Amino acid sequence: MLEQSLQDKIDVYLKPGYIEVVENECELWEMESSGRTKLKVILPANTSILCIRNHDNQPRCQFLNPSSDCGLTKSVDHILLTPNQNGSWTAHLIEMKSTVEREKWHDIGLKARASMLNMKAAAAVLDIPVDSFKVYTTYGRLSHFIDDQTNLAGRKTMLGGDWKENEWDKNKIPIYIPRGQKIYLWHNGIKMKKEVVDNKDTLCGELTLA
Repeated sequence: MLEQSLQDKIDVYLKPGYIEVVENECELWEMESSGRTKLKVILPANTSILCIRNHDNQPRCQFLNPSSDCGLTKSVDHILLTPNQNGSWTAHLIEMKSTVEREKWHDIGLKARASMLNMKAAAAVLDIPVDSFKVYTTYGRLSHFIDDQTNLAGRKTMLGGDWKENEWDKNKIPIYIPRGQKIYLWHNGIKMKKEVVDNKDTLCGELTLA
């Protein structure tokens, strides 16, 4: 059970349905024309967490720069907030892809950055300290190459060199901040398996937060 003071803030301050309180486990879905994904998440025992499903379709901070050059209107697919023993919270940013390659990896970083900023604002409203952000990417296939081989050297420089060796394989994703600098968030790629769910091909997998 959540502390009543936090539940009251959710009920009064936030749009109805924006955050769901869940326990034990939950299923997160992505249903697009390009494919379907189902992620089963096992949660810490006897712990209530906050779940924002389909965050990419939810209203977000209107004060962020809407320019497409900044990428701040982007969002990951789902967000989970879990409490820590020291009273702080961890935000788990979950993006679902059928295939991950260099340009999509760059886009995931932009989505994670925008979602991180939105969660910092939401945390301030709820008066909870979110001091850790983790990023997860579900995927069916990992590609080392971009489809368009033109100007490969220029794209490699723009997108940070060998992303798989230097970032994906080292469980970190770059988050670009002003003045050309960057920080890294912890990242985990979740390999999915193709299964048939409701007579439709679906990428399925599991994430344990317990």
